[in-house]
Amino acid sequence: KDSMLVSTQVKIDLKNSSPQNLDAMVRIDSLLWESGNKKLFVDTAVLLALVRNDSTIINLSSSLADADVASNLNYQQMPELFNEVMAYYLPKQNNEPAAKAAAGTVVAHIFIKPNDQFSNFVKDFSFKNVLADVSVSNQEKDSVVKGHIAAKEIKVGENRVSNLAATYWLIGNYLEAK
Repeated sequence: KDSMLVSTQVKIDLKNSSPQNLDAMVRIDSLLWESGNKKLFVDTAVLLALVRNDSTIINLSSSLADADVASNLNYQQMPELFNEVMAYYLPKQNNEPAAKAAAGTVVAHIFIKPNDQFSNFVKDFSFKNVLADVSVSNQEKDSVVKGHIAAKEIKVGENRVSNLAATYWLIGNYLEAK
């Protein structure tokens, strides 16, 4: 059985954890994760989370990826929105409808940086400059997931896609893409 080792330095500044007044910062330095022959090293990662003008804003900056998330919902309401929207696309458990979430939208912008460490987890996998924009909302007639993904290159084994640009949206129970 493989063992796992995690070492890091962490600074947490939690000024307010209430959903309506969130104000937090987490800084992780020199994160090293090892399991068997797999390693992951993150030089620095900073997570900022706050509420401003009734909007929840979460920002992640790291050597592996950068992400910005914004919503008119608080951090307790966001998972409820995801559960409601994803219930349209995933098999239902016990034939019970998903709980209705507060009306809202979550928007995310994610940039996955080129890093050879990803190949430690997926063999023969590499990419260059992957950018994704995603919006999840229950404010439309149907719940909607839409977004855009772009990549300079994605390679798995001998298969390669270059200069990828795709727009997608899920409306009701179908997927469209162009």
